[in-house]
Amino acid sequence: MRRALAVATVLLAATVAHADDPTFEALGQAPIAGGDRVRARDRALDEAFRQAVEQAVATILEPQVIAARASQLKLSVYPKARSYMTTWSIVEEGDQGALFQVRVSAQVAVARLARDVQAPQAVKPAPAQKGKAAVCLVERREAAPWTPSSLEKELARAATARGVEAAPLGGRCAPATQGATGAADDLDDRQAGALAKGTGAQGALVGLVTARETGVVRGTALATAHAEARLHLVESDGRPIGAATVERDAWDATADGALAAASREALDGALRAIGPRISDRWPSGGAAGGVVAHVAGVEHFAALQALSRTLASTPGVGGVTPRRFDPSGIDLFIETAAPAGALAAALLRAPAETDGTRFSAEAIGDLELKVRVVPPPPPPPPPPLPAAPVAPPG
Repeated sequence: MRRALAVATVLLAATVAHADDPTFEALGQAPIAGGDRVRARDRALDEAFRQAVEQAVATILEPQVIAARASQLKLSVYPKARSYMTTWSIVEEGDQGALFQVRVSAQVAVARLARDVQAPQAVKPAPAQKGKAAVCLVERREAAPWTPSSLEKELARAATARGVEAAPLGGRCAPATQGATGAADDLDDRQAGALAKGTGAQGALVGLVTARETGVVRGTALATAHAEARLHLVESDGRPIGAATVERDAWDATADGALAAASREALDGALRAIGPRISDRWPSGGAAGGVVAHVAGVEHFAALQALSRTLASTPGVGGVTPRRFDPSGIDLFIETAAPAGALAAALLRAPAETDGTRFSAEAIGDLELKVRVVPPPPPPPPPPLPAAPVAPPG
């Protein structure tokens, strides 16, 4: 179980439930005063419901609006959090030292909540027919056979960053033909279309990555490698929509490291080249495209608000929307045409919050961002008390 917080940790997770009301998982805690576990449990439940409502508010109001209406929310919305619960169930409960802790799965009446908070920019429900793309990548090094690529997730993220549902195929996209050496002539667009159809997708994004060692950097022990990434975007009937081929060189302390670096850089380049075609095929995903931020270290709702506010104020950002809440972290979709590197630089330059919280950031290609909330350093310990005088002997 995650580290206890003084009041309650904002947790996790929205999945769509029946009647279009989302379900949120939240954790509430309350001190056990005078051994009264019943009262502590009831207070912990109220706190968990409050946290569920706070998560719901974050999906229907922009961060800057939440900050501006903080007083209204605290006075007129959060105190009646229980009334917004459509249904709820206990996931886990019990004593945690001097605290009673309750984890709930609660369905929140977001339509009524949106009316109560007067949400002009309430997030509309996703369209029933969301764009879906099958994604697949295979790789080959030197004379080795074709194998599923660990970089296939990059293709899935490229689709996700543009609001398209990704259906990874686990490397089930063999090259069209192979010669005596095992080298592929090209990707099989018809096969890719058939695979897309099999997953209910409207199209497929498939690719090949080949990499080979190219020696060492002269005068050093650094290994070098060359890689080529070839991507095809096809309709479910096998008709090609777009293609990109990019080659890159890289070096590293080891041959394996150089091969991996060259493969990733080549794939990043191919993704940048074919990215506009993905947005053209599924324009509902966002014409301007965007970046997915994977956020870790969020222990307080205020930290998530601050991060969203900082990102939203970055030049070129059109909006910030929560995409995923679960125990491993939070995903935010950032509507922007700027690459992830520019967003990472902006977060690193941003001044610390008033409580000392900062954000570290690292770009993964152009479409992904790793962000960690860095809490303020603990206050210095108080100075030691002066030693008591020692009475003279006798």
